[in-house]
Amino acid sequence: MSLSQLRSQVNAIKRKLVRELRVVRARRVAEDYCDLWASLVARKKLPPDPFRLLRNLFKHTKQPGNFAAADGYLNRCREQRHLPYPEAILFRLLPNEANLGLISYLVPDPVKY
Repeated sequence: MSLSQLRSQVNAIKRKLVRELRVVRARRVAEDYCDLWASLVARKKLPPDPFRLLRNLFKHTKQPGNFAAADGYLNRCREQRHLPYPEAILFRLLPNEANLGLISYLVPDPVKY
């Protein structure tokens, strides 16, 4: 098998798994954002701006999804002083993938800070 044939097979697999890849990339960004939030709060600083999440999502996935719903969740977390969960962010960002069962919404009780 030549390198070009192998490359075309890999690209075909990527096309089939585009939703799964989107969830994986968005999960990494959401986890990094939640870790940043927790570290800033631990140092008695303000939580990060939600648009930081949007910028990183656009950089890594090129399709930020339903950012308005995720922004609402992050603003509620900020107002109620709860740490956000990556799964809750993904559930709101990618509702189509959540309906397909690619994202679970098993979120534990909120952690106050």
